[in-house]
Amino acid sequence: MFVASACSTHSSGGPAHATGVDAQAELSDSSGGMADATDGATDVYPQAQLIGDGGSCDSAATCDGGDVVVGTMHLFELAGTVPSDSGPSAVTQLDAAAAFHVAVPDDYDDRQGGIGCTADHYDATAKPAPTDADAGWLRMSGFAGGTLLAGGQAAQPIVCSRSANYYGCAYPTGTTVSGAFFPDTDSPLGPGPVTFALPGAPDFGARAVSGSPPSGTATTAEDLNAIHYSSSVDTIFHVSCSESCTAGRIAVNLMARQASTANVGWPYPSVGIVRCVFAAAASIAIPHAATAAMFAEDSALDTVLTAVALLPTAPLTATDAMGNQLVAEVGRGTFGVAAR
Repeated sequence: MFVASACSTHSSGGPAHATGVDAQAELSDSSGGMADATDGATDVYPQAQLIGDGGSCDSAATCDGGDVVVGTMHLFELAGTVPSDSGPSAVTQLDAAAAFHVAVPDDYDDRQGGIGCTADHYDATAKPAPTDADAGWLRMSGFAGGTLLAGGQAAQPIVCSRSANYYGCAYPTGTTVSGAFFPDTDSPLGPGPVTFALPGAPDFGARAVSGSPPSGTATTAEDLNAIHYSSSVDTIFHVSCSESCTAGRIAVNLMARQASTANVGWPYPSVGIVRCVFAAAASIAIPHAATAAMFAEDSALDTVLTAVALLPTAPLTATDAMGNQLVAEVGRGTFGVAAR
């Protein structure tokens, strides 16, 4: 459900520790149980793909390559409220997502040096969302986990599997990660480091990157359950960081969809996405042109999901032997769902 890989620079630098051997080692100790671990991963929670369309071009060279696969993975701890019988209930969740597809141009792109926004609108008939390439079984480990509000354990590792050409991520019990809630007092992400690993497959070689989330959580003065976005006026967020915070970037993701398709799962019959990464600042602006590209004059889009998170100063990155790029992000923030 949350934010940023698609807007992050896809450079080969950054605080990554990446080797094919490490990736194989990360996966080998649980490969026997992977099928069971992902039985429930096909029904992707609506916000699980807020960052899922990660394979956008950050340069003409990337797109001109024609067959470069950009892989994105993220694990975020997000706080928010959800409806309950007794009214809004404060919760925390881990949000996990992965996407691996050939780099393609975005409908809107103002990024410079990995800072800025991209936006896209997808329609199942006119412009389907790009399908995922085969990067094999993906694994995220190193988070704290804990006991879910609905019962059951959120244990390691999170495994992402490709079903119907799109990745979905689940705990070992088969529970889909995004939308499985913890008490709001829990911190299921923990201090890290979190490792993102893949074993190698026909479309992407074995890689692994590791990194820790920054200290602190991004919050906004705006109520993300009541905010409205305009196609003619920039949307301003006033962002602060709770507790003791380290330096980092601010990521914002929006996803517009039809409320009636909430249970369909990604990529939805019609969906719009804005993905932004900003340098840390007290005030940030979502360009109205990006919002316009997300809505694309699609009046059926009646709900907007918003997520804001604090990320490390640089993404975790690696490149495989075929020149494919992996970008991973880990961070903390907040989420909300509002009527358009």
